[in-house]
Amino acid sequence: MGKSVIATHEFLKEKDRLELKAEIPTYFKFVEADLWFNAYEAIGFSGTNELNLEMLL
Repeated sequence: MGKSVIATHEFLKEKDRLELKAEIPTYFKFVEADLWFNAYEAIGFSGTNELNLEMLL
């Protein structure tokens, strides 16, 4: 996980952060992922499952 995750999720213990880092890639098979662009620069992504927003960055 990058610096932005560490900066915005200071409440996570290092052990928890490392566990999530390993688990998160397995979640993508359960969502429809969209990558959002501003011109040619990726600025975020979202993941939905049915009518639920499950991921947002």
